Amino acid sequence: MAQALTASRRLAEALAAIDDELLIAARNTSPALSWRALGALLDRHWTTVEERVSKFDQGHRAIKRGWLLGTPPPRMDRP
Repeated sequence: MAQALTASRRLAEALAAIDDELLIAARNTSPALSWRALGALLDRHWTTVEERVSKFDQGHRAIKRGWLLGTPPPRMDRP
């Protein structure tokens, strides 16, 4: 059971990274999808989608983003 729960968590993290990158791509296409169009596609209110993308701009990304893009994870220095 513990292994299944761990695998499920890892899968959820990977899917979150994919969702984030698809959202970024949807906003960077020409023409960009509107917030309302993205909200409708994701079955979320458009302000929630806009808020999520603004968090990306602040550097808040999915845990598995590095894995998805093939880049090393951010360095986590501890005091």
